[in-house]
Amino acid sequence: MDWNALGTWAAVVVALGISLKDTFQRWRDRTARHLLVAATILPQVSQTQNALRETLTRADECLALPVPPLAALRDTCDAFLNIVTHYGLQDLRGTAYQPDALPEHILVPLAKAMTLMHMLAYNSHAERESAPSSTADGIRAELLEWSSQGRAVLASLDWVERGIQRKLSSRRWNTPEQLGW
Repeated sequence: MDWNALGTWAAVVVALGISLKDTFQRWRDRTARHLLVAATILPQVSQTQNALRETLTRADECLALPVPPLAALRDTCDAFLNIVTHYGLQDLRGTAYQPDALPEHILVPLAKAMTLMHMLAYNSHAERESAPSSTADGIRAELLEWSSQGRAVLASLDWVERGIQRKLSSRRWNTPEQLGW
């Protein structure tokens, strides 16, 4: 029996064990971070979704009228602008954009929704300063654009919510005391 070979194999096994222990610890830390960030952002994502759904319903009702009142069209456009300005998820940037804060399947649609809302707010403010529409057709076209982009944001936020709900239905979140971590 070659004792040198046995010593080499023992060193390899010990190194592999240490490596696996470190990998497992990093995985546990990362999933804990994902759970905490997901739980933190869920209320604001849900609030934004609800506001968008309500405003999209109002927009659909306005656009369904043969001759919608100009004030109703403008109010609905203003409601969309209020959502992207105040519910714009801006304060999530610091949390969500940290390294390993969220898994990719949640982070990508969240970043898409946040970016789209930021662009909508910027474009709307710029457009209103340069040439605000005052005709019914101009405001109707603006509302159609808001509705289209609002649906895109809502679709992204729906993916974010599904991912968060899946994370928060995990055994680690529901019964952390039983895991013996």
